[in-house]
This record gives sequence, C-alpha cells and structure tokens, in this order.
Amino acid sequence: MGNASIPGPDGKGVMVDKTFVFRRCADGNLRLCVHKSALPFSQN
Repeated sequence: MGNASIPGPDGKGVMVDKTFVFRRCADGNLRLCVHKSALPFSQN
C-alpha cells in the first residue's frame, strides 16, 4: 500500500492510492493477486 504521483490529463501530478497484494503459489512462483488504484478520499 502507498501513494504514487502520476501525470494527469493536464500534465500536473495526481496523487493516487495504490494497493498491491502478492502471493506465493503452490508452484513456488510469486504472483500479483490484487491491484487497486484510487483517488484519495476527499470531503470537498
């Protein structure tokens, strides 16, 4: 979990919340099983 700044349509940085969940499977390989990107909560 964490934040990342990515370029928005206007070229300015947009802060987004990122979540990644990895799991080691039975075959021993590490795999991405959850990925979520969202704008941070705002009460504006």
